[in-house]
Amino acid sequence: MHPDSGDNHRQLKFVNQTKTKLDTSHRTQTTPMPFTPEPLRRPSRRAQGRARRFALVAVTLALASSVALFAPHAFAQRKTAQPAPQYFVGEVEYKVTARGSNEQGVAAFKAFAPSAVKIIYGRQGFRIIETGGFKNNVLLNYARGEAFLLDDETKTAAKVSVMNLDDEQGAELAKIMPYHYKTEMQPTGKTAVVGGQPCRVYQVTKSAFIRDGATASICVAEALKFKPSRYSFENDTQRADSPLPLSLPVSQGAILKVEINESGVEAVYEAVKITPGAPAASLFNVPAGYRIKSDK
Repeated sequence: MHPDSGDNHRQLKFVNQTKTKLDTSHRTQTTPMPFTPEPLRRPSRRAQGRARRFALVAVTLALASSVALFAPHAFAQRKTAQPAPQYFVGEVEYKVTARGSNEQGVAAFKAFAPSAVKIIYGRQGFRIIETGGFKNNVLLNYARGEAFLLDDETKTAAKVSVMNLDDEQGAELAKIMPYHYKTEMQPTGKTAVVGGQPCRVYQVTKSAFIRDGATASICVAEALKFKPSRYSFENDTQRADSPLPLSLPVSQGAILKVEINESGVEAVYEAVKITPGAPAASLFNVPAGYRIKSDK
């Protein structure tokens, strides 16, 4: 689901217009009061000396007060400052399965959804490589701000635009579509080990990414932090989205397993292999021999 409907754009425009009015409505014009200056008289040398000593003492006291006032605050800032998040760098492979009493639903899921997803987190970029389904193969290069959908059969790289739900528009969009930006969930008290990592199991009670009527649970590894990667990639003819474990907004850690039960279909995304380590920089460049298409 994506914040691209006409109603959402109109609401966002109304919010911006209202914000502009509120920002400017409080301003008032002030006119300085007229005054008549007193005749200037030259002070005596003794008076000048007293004034200099008084000014020196006043400045000294002011500086001392400033240090006493602001130094504890500065110390508190240094003491409470939080380090930047240490995001995971490496590869995560998810296995995707479906089963259930709804045989047609299971068959449809398997026809369109991947059977495996590899996510590559690098300092230079981001990759999604799917097996099965639509077989999306996405390349995002952070430095160049470029993204491509790769087709290994035709050896082509189709340029695509990128929308990130967590970019600078997020704060405004969160007011309009709150459950794209938060996941309501309850701890079950259960734990598990997924992909070799311990994680806590939560029941999802509300999310824009889980349909009404469906039940879902997630397993969150608190020791892992994945860089927020809630992307949509598209051009005039193609589209690819970040898989469900990456799309759900959760701050507690990395989602390693998602289980959804809807209309007799139980679908599971489960991390089966986690490989830390900086990937090769070449993975975030269009491979040699691929023809670049610009369809957007």
